[in-house]
Amino acid sequence: MADEGKREELSAFLSTGIYRLGTANDVVFIDPPRVLNCGYTRFRVSASAYYERPFSLGSGQTQRKDASPILNSKGRKRKRKEYVLNERERAAEERHQ
Repeated sequence: MADEGKREELSAFLSTGIYRLGTANDVVFIDPPRVLNCGYTRFRVSASAYYERPFSLGSGQTQRKDASPILNSKGRKRKRKEYVLNERERAAEERHQ
């Protein structure tokens, strides 16, 4: 009986994104990506994009191998490759300096 109740709670959470933690104090957990996905049909919210870091995985789950770390956008700037200017480009460079 208790397992069946937990299954119903879990299926309700997976479908709505709202999990009731206890009836005595009316505490609920709301999963924003699930709630947003229930409300919108045209757009989808990815949980991995919404949350800053992944939750710890359960015993039956494995982590994706293709997940790459986010690259820092403030990294070192690369130098442009220098190339030989032709005659017209050199004349234009001299005019603009």
